[in-house]
Amino acid sequence: MSDSAGAQRIAYAWQPARLDRGADGRARLVFDDPADCARCRSGTGCGAATLGRLFGRRAVSIPAPAHVDWPDGTRVRVGVPARLLLTLAVGQYLLPLLAFLAGVLVAGPIGGGDAVALALGLAAGTVALAGFRRLAPGRAEPRVELAAPGCSLETTGVR
Repeated sequence: MSDSAGAQRIAYAWQPARLDRGADGRARLVFDDPADCARCRSGTGCGAATLGRLFGRRAVSIPAPAHVDWPDGTRVRVGVPARLLLTLAVGQYLLPLLAFLAGVLVAGPIGGGDAVALALGLAAGTVALAGFRRLAPGRAEPRVELAAPGCSLETTGVR
């Protein structure tokens, strides 16, 4: 039986990075400033550069997985399952928003005015967020691959 028979292909969201060892000798993955993305500069990207400028964020770094053992400055691409990103985004943003709205709608018939509705909505949103964080899938180990020389690391294809 072939390995590909019945195997599910996992879609990854990729981000370019470089390997860097800090003063402590631990490997870190350093992600470039999103403003360096050619698609963002041309206005056809995902908008991360615009958000980054809005919040004053620049390059970000995270600890590299233990199996990564390449020299400093090595260009890599780092991927996490796209489904995991979607699940986490829904849980972090949509679930508390829906709980907030439900809390406000429930508070309407109870009475007490806008302050009660706002308080109940905030409480419901906070409880939903706390519950999601407790039940959320664990942190996924990113997939780290060497970047082929001269290849574009930016996502291409169907939007």
